[in-house]
Amino acid sequence: MSWSCPKCERELPRKDYRHYCQRVDLDSLFQGRSRELVLAFDKIMAEAGESDRKDSKANGDELKGELRDFLEVHNPHLKNTDNGEKIIQDKIGGRSTYYTESQELFT
Repeated sequence: MSWSCPKCERELPRKDYRHYCQRVDLDSLFQGRSRELVLAFDKIMAEAGESDRKDSKANGDELKGELRDFLEVHNPHLKNTDNGEKIIQDKIGGRSTYYTESQELFT
């Protein structure tokens, strides 16, 4: 069940899904910046693209906020994932965390 934002017309997973409506062109963010900064950012983007081709294909050269699927369970209002898995809320170091039984714990 998806939903389209009436402002930016993006297709989103659900109506309460947070996103940033304004589209930002990456080239405009680097106008007037040093060549070294641009090269460092290009290197970071190349390495990020290697680790996850799906996101880079979906985004192209645009900076978008909607590719945060890994955070879908980090919402105090949700009780279950879209797949029906129970979302567990816990306090770690005084901060709330949300996870499912099927997630792998990295320490």
